[in-house]
Amino acid sequence: MLYYAASALTGQLKTAISIHLLDFDLFNDATLAHWHFDLRDPRRPEQTLTDALQLELIELPKADRLMRGAGNMANAAGEQSDALSAWITFFRHAQEDNTMSDIRHEPVQQALHDLDSLSVFTEEWANAMSRSKAAWDRAAMMDDAREEGLAAGKSELLLKQLALKFGALPQDALDRLHAATTDQLDAWAERVLFADSLKKVLQG
Repeated sequence: MLYYAASALTGQLKTAISIHLLDFDLFNDATLAHWHFDLRDPRRPEQTLTDALQLELIELPKADRLMRGAGNMANAAGEQSDALSAWITFFRHAQEDNTMSDIRHEPVQQALHDLDSLSVFTEEWANAMSRSKAAWDRAAMMDDAREEGLAAGKSELLLKQLALKFGALPQDALDRLHAATTDQLDAWAERVLFADSLKKVLQG
């Protein structure tokens, strides 16, 4: 956390306030969930090096418990912060309509609206992808059916040609014809014109 805050300070040469929302309790103190850190000498806490680098940590689960126990969330100065309480409620209960209906903080209301819009877009996107996949599956099935029909037609034609030229075909030859790909059938159809034996037609 300190590294990224310092990087931000170095990059812009202005005050860098790094805000971190934690989804767990970091400190054992059960009475405080919003922590403020800056650069101070531990021997003289009242003496700060600079206010250009600050870290704000909010333990969301603890903050939520304190809010519900005391009715509000207090900031570092001990004063009520309605905006902070609203944001904590948002991060902990955004999916709970009954809870969020009591929030009047306008930025949080906008965030809820944006979240709802994103959810609708995500659902529409998922439905569109599902429809697209179904269309591709149908097209693939039709292609497979056409391929199978084409192979069956070629196999039947080649079977007649072989039978006319070499007589009744043995079962192993029939099995090979039925299992052959369209490329194999095409190659055999060319060979049947010049080969003098069934073996030579079906080789390879």
